[in-house]
Amino acid sequence: MEILTERLILRAWTEDDAESLYKYAKDPEVGPIAGWPVHTSVDNSKEIIENVLAVPETYAVCLKENNQAIGSIGLMIGKTSNLDIPDTEGEIGYWIGVPFWGRGLIPEAVKSMLQHGFNELKLDKIWCGYFDGNIKSKRAQEKCGFTYHHTNKDIHWALMNDIRTEHITCLTRDAWKMNYRQEAVKCVNQYVLPEMKRQFEECGCSLDEQYKKYGDTEYFFADIIEPGHVYEIGYPRCVCMKAQAEKDADSNFCECSRQSIMYVYENLIPNRTVTVETIETALTGGSKCRFRVVVE
Repeated sequence: MEILTERLILRAWTEDDAESLYKYAKDPEVGPIAGWPVHTSVDNSKEIIENVLAVPETYAVCLKENNQAIGSIGLMIGKTSNLDIPDTEGEIGYWIGVPFWGRGLIPEAVKSMLQHGFNELKLDKIWCGYFDGNIKSKRAQEKCGFTYHHTNKDIHWALMNDIRTEHITCLTRDAWKMNYRQEAVKCVNQYVLPEMKRQFEECGCSLDEQYKKYGDTEYFFADIIEPGHVYEIGYPRCVCMKAQAEKDADSNFCECSRQSIMYVYENLIPNRTVTVETIETALTGGSKCRFRVVVE
């Protein structure tokens, strides 16, 4: 499985990544502050790929331009976590090579992993943490919506065989959704929702009739897959004003779009159950922004 962001590919680790891993993981500024020792050789990095990194939900962080591994990110779910958490929760961990610090790449990767964890893995809560002194990691977590939960003082950290203090943060699915939900509501409330309501009422409060009449415009399309039940809707190009204003907009803006679509449906057909799934988006390299809507 691969997860695409604006600038990154998150993919499975392979033995071929050993040299690239060693290049960045041998730097003493990277591993120790994150809780693991520096790599001592390419063979050592290869062994770590085989025994540590080549597991489900752990991804090499790669630049889109060359698919070269420059860091790592992963979700440890339930018992695979360092924390005592149930199988409905996960812990996220990450690092990136020193030459790529300060470019916003880790927050970009983390936000996409949150989307994956909450939307696809259906996790209820995602935890994270940082050790005393790791200000960069603390700031990255804050940018991604994590909030402080508790501190573990003077714990023995086996990988480094030392005593350190760990600060734990977390983000619930509801809090994560709320961040996007608030933006989504603001985005569509003034113009989009009133227009959708007008069309819906004009067409006899029938989605099928509305999409037959208004589902093929310059800015919006809607295909009826199963009448009254399944639709594919979207936009020929990215229409998110915030994404267009961002220099390095990433796929996390697409969750805001998904939430805005949910909000519109909840207003049009409040007594029906609606699910919205992202199929492809322009910000992840798709030819258009396309969503699958199921009405029960």
